[in-house]
Amino acid sequence: MRPSITPNLLATVLADAPARVRKRLDADPSKADGWEWTHEDGKWTIAAGGETVQVSADPVTEIGHIGCGCLLSPRCGHVLAVANVLPLTDGADDGDDPDVGAGDAVTKAPSAPVAEAVVLKPAQRRAVDQAWQVGTELVSTGIAAADTTARAALLRAVHACRIAGLHRLAAAGTALAQAISDLAADRPHFVLSDCVALLSELLGTAWRLRHNASADDLGVGRRDYQPIPTTSLTGLCTTPILSDTGYGGAVTYLVGSAGRIVSVASVLPDADPFALYRAPVTLGNLSTKHDALGRSSLFVQGATATTTGRVGGGSGASATATGPATWDDDAVAALWKTPLSTQLDRAFAALTVPPTQRHEGADLLFLDGEVLHGPSGVEVAAEGMRARAIADDVDDRLRFGTNLRRLATMAPTPVRMIARFVPHRSRTIAPLAVRVDDRMVNLGFETLDASAARLGAPPPGTTSPLTGLAQVLHRVALGGRDCAGPSSNRTIQVTGERLRRDFLPHSAELLERLHSSASAVTRDVFGQARRADADAFATAWTAAMTYLDVAQRRLSRSDWDTTA
Repeated sequence: MRPSITPNLLATVLADAPARVRKRLDADPSKADGWEWTHEDGKWTIAAGGETVQVSADPVTEIGHIGCGCLLSPRCGHVLAVANVLPLTDGADDGDDPDVGAGDAVTKAPSAPVAEAVVLKPAQRRAVDQAWQVGTELVSTGIAAADTTARAALLRAVHACRIAGLHRLAAAGTALAQAISDLAADRPHFVLSDCVALLSELLGTAWRLRHNASADDLGVGRRDYQPIPTTSLTGLCTTPILSDTGYGGAVTYLVGSAGRIVSVASVLPDADPFALYRAPVTLGNLSTKHDALGRSSLFVQGATATTTGRVGGGSGASATATGPATWDDDAVAALWKTPLSTQLDRAFAALTVPPTQRHEGADLLFLDGEVLHGPSGVEVAAEGMRARAIADDVDDRLRFGTNLRRLATMAPTPVRMIARFVPHRSRTIAPLAVRVDDRMVNLGFETLDASAARLGAPPPGTTSPLTGLAQVLHRVALGGRDCAGPSSNRTIQVTGERLRRDFLPHSAELLERLHSSASAVTRDVFGQARRADADAFATAWTAAMTYLDVAQRRLSRSDWDTTA
């Protein structure tokens, strides 16, 4: 696991490097990935050809933490290449702004999502304008063309937003900068749709802050742990964590006596999820393991938790295991008694909340149904609805895929299941744990008792009527304004006709507005054509992406109501 670097420092390193050095980095942004990295006594040594780069801190927060033996350090290509491949830290940058007071931003998570209007301070308005301009430039040129200069501008905007208390903007900008870096370095875990969603989040949030700011758009800076009342907790299941950035671990979901779902997580860099699954986890004075915690009943006093439901120990916390837990216990069984339609409404509603404010377990579905081997692979039928089951994580080190194949060999069979809701995919769930023949199995860690069977490849799914609009918007995000300009006349015309044929006239109007703004030109005093203001184009693209996000959720939710 490599050390992380703060966005502001990386922006400084990129901006201070000579233009010729930045140009060499743009030609090979992942150069340092091929160098030899050695970690010893809390320091990293990188053999950069004939030179040596040293990183002495994690996270890297100041230029003195990273250096090279060459004469140009720290403005050399070696330092620049190493800094460019370091993951960005999620923590807030150090720094103060005299125009931002302690009450200017939301720094602690509210007890519930709020949408009251707020008035921005001058420093916050400047930071919002900076983020909007950076986003406008990115959508105009395309993320594929974003070089080190564009990434430095984005990271400077992230820093400005953080010290101004605009945490939602800063989080979107940080994730977008990392995604752009992944695209430039051709890393296999880059996902275009995720990157496009981040660009839309940056521009959408900035637009709302400029025109009608609310507390939701300010976001949450950190999740503080607060004391929680004495409660009983009953284990539900445990699922693995295996991130692209190198973190691994396990998270156990539990439910309180009032029906509130909370979680206890163990996540470490370069960690093996299976090792942490069976390693001790401490909750107050109780030391147990995740594989046991998810099957136990606890009595907890003096513990702390975030308002989103992440449980911490607390200095005076105590916990006592009161016995084994089953899914038939009163506190747990009530989750399965909630109608599936109500659970789906809750899961879809959670999508409208910023990720940092979503409650633990908001995307979990509790199903009593039947496992079937349908035309699209493993399917689950429950309450008159039928959903396709997919692996929560396709990494071969985990056991989700193996267990899905084994579930298919057992079909048809009744099953009680905890599954993760998969948004923007037609009637799709990712099972996390099942109970078959009175045995509860955590599908990511344990193995079902059944002979393995090979499933055929699933046939193509039903195409969403919004696919054409989504394709145009994604092409624009990747390739820039020209992808919706005059050269795309035929594509825009055909896509618009198809949208109107599918009774989506408003989406067609948004697409045509985007095309019009991309094609608009102005004339200078000499009569030469120049592109019109980029703000109108960025606004049109953001409006279309906002519509697409809401419409996809509505279509996905209505699809669940269709009887199988």
